[in-house]
Amino acid sequence: MPRTAKEVMTTRVVSVLPDDPASRAVDLLRRYGFSALPVADRGYHLVGMISLLDVLRWRRRTRRTPRTPRSARS
Repeated sequence: MPRTAKEVMTTRVVSVLPDDPASRAVDLLRRYGFSALPVADRGYHLVGMISLLDVLRWRRRTRRTPRTPRSARS
């Protein structure tokens, strides 16, 4: 049985930038079959994680927010 994270971790890191569209993260999650991706800045410093579940929850919350019709926007 593995005893360390190093023994079971994925060494090929696929990440997204904080300003990337969420759709890019979803595409990468599906393409590589990952459940989550690291979010790293341009200096490769970890700033967070994003999962498909995070995106689905965000979409659900934003759909519940009433939207102003385009014709009413100024």
